[in-house]
Amino acid sequence: MPKVFLRIKKQIGFSLIEVLIAIAVFGLIITAIIGAVIYGRESTMLAGARSRASFFANEGLEATRNIRDANFSNLTDGTWAISTSGNIFSLVNPISFPDVNGIFTRTIIISTIDANTKMVVSQVNWQQNPQRTGQIVLTTYLSNWRQAVTPTPSWANPGIAATLDLPGNHDAYKVKSQGDYSFVVRNNGNPSFNSVGITNADAPSVVGTQNVAGALFNLAVSGNYAYAASGNNSTELYIINITNPASTTTTGTYNAAGNADARGVYFASPRVYLTRNFSADPEFFIINATNPASPTLDGSLNLPGTGYEVVVMGNYAYVANSADNGELQVVNVTNPAAPTIAGTLDLPGAEDGLSIEGFGTTVVLGRIGGQVAIINVANPAAPALVSTYNSGAGNVEDLSLGNSNNYLFLVKSGGANQFQVVNIATLVSPALFGQLTVNPLLGVDYHSAKDRAFVVGADNNPEFRTLKPQ
Repeated sequence: MPKVFLRIKKQIGFSLIEVLIAIAVFGLIITAIIGAVIYGRESTMLAGARSRASFFANEGLEATRNIRDANFSNLTDGTWAISTSGNIFSLVNPISFPDVNGIFTRTIIISTIDANTKMVVSQVNWQQNPQRTGQIVLTTYLSNWRQAVTPTPSWANPGIAATLDLPGNHDAYKVKSQGDYSFVVRNNGNPSFNSVGITNADAPSVVGTQNVAGALFNLAVSGNYAYAASGNNSTELYIINITNPASTTTTGTYNAAGNADARGVYFASPRVYLTRNFSADPEFFIINATNPASPTLDGSLNLPGTGYEVVVMGNYAYVANSADNGELQVVNVTNPAAPTIAGTLDLPGAEDGLSIEGFGTTVVLGRIGGQVAIINVANPAAPALVSTYNSGAGNVEDLSLGNSNNYLFLVKSGGANQFQVVNIATLVSPALFGQLTVNPLLGVDYHSAKDRAFVVGADNNPEFRTLKPQ
């Protein structure tokens, strides 16, 4: 009897283990199935929401087109909502009358391209889930098709107005214009500094030349002087008198500590801001040019990489830098004798910051590899990326602003479409406006009074071109 009882106990214990294992396995299977179903439903919902948002955004463009068809003057610059009354669309204040459809909120952003063209951005935002928001942005251009006028030349279709072969065969690096003259710096050669007459921008001519030792990599022009960044180990800065462009002369020079080449230069009276290749010596210099014949050092600073270009706005200098974790370096220059790094911005990827421009609280930075970054510097200590624009293959060698800072003119040293006009009127959505394929370019300067872009590059004939809207 005891043996029988013992056998029965062992059988009961074994059956309970099997049941527990079976329950656990069944629970795992059910959990996996339920998770797959929930994830699949969520993915379907998110895809459906994005599709509906796209339709909603496209409807906004079509509604704006309808408003344009009623009267082009209805398209007033600003941020708007779409309202419908009696089957008629109109633009209304988005704060007082938000354009909401379920979880979606739509805004229409209108900006002027020219007298008869508007850029329209339809933007839809929504909350996809508690952790993530969604956004759709669609852009179009609307014209005043009722206006019977001769077409106004537009940078949507840039063309070559003139070419100019500079003396010698060395590359032209940068160009800056003032009044009826453009000034060009070149890579060695005789001459390395060229004055180009642009009284008639479509028929430029060399009016003066000057040779200085070393390659000239960059240039700033203000009043009677040009300030050139040099690769000369004993003269990183040349101050050139351009009072008579036909006969320019060197007024003063500055020799920075060490032998690293100077790369970027900016003038904000009475100081010159100079940046250099990365080395054991400082890469950032503030030079007092109150007396152009005898410039003196105010202060200097080490940067984490090569300072390719610099622009100064207020009490801050913004440097396009080669550092992988800080392509934008912000330098506080309030005290010229002791500049300090106030902030940095690490952009996605490791491509160097190569060129830079700025206005208001915005900095535009061009990079190796073709990307352009638009950056908000309202708080210089914490610059924030607003948006990016991909210009395609090639390095963004130089930038220039035009059309009240609504256009960005850029040039590249490689790839196709080496000259591009980018509409940055809406900073969150920069868009290609015009482009032109030419030989590799290294410098660009837009002349607002003449509505021309002057570009220079590595082509031996010609090194200088005048580009125009058509």
